[in-house]
Amino acid sequence: MGLFEGKKGLILGVANEHSIAWAIAQQIMAEGGVCGFSHLPDRPDDDHAPELRLALVDALARLTVEDRAVLVLRHAEDHSVETVATILGVSASVVKMRNARALARLRALLGDDFLDR
Repeated sequence: MGLFEGKKGLILGVANEHSIAWAIAQQIMAEGGVCGFSHLPDRPDDDHAPELRLALVDALARLTVEDRAVLVLRHAEDHSVETVATILGVSASVVKMRNARALARLRALLGDDFLDR
């Protein structure tokens, strides 16, 4: 039984093979979850966006599926702690713990100067 077995989720974002949303959706589906998709336009902010996005995708891939799901739902999709807890079927305190752990790991992987590049 996978982590997301029997769970349903809505993936907001550009759902193509280059998007973070698609990579997360693939992991959720591989763990038994069912995903619906809502496509939003992809608008990079500057010329460095592709390089930054690739670095972020690489760093996210190094996190656990659970931590990735929390980060995407909380920060990319802007869901509340309570909503993320409901979607993932865990308590709000688990979401807060995973969020803090995953953000710390991302900072360690990307470095403090990531956004200054």
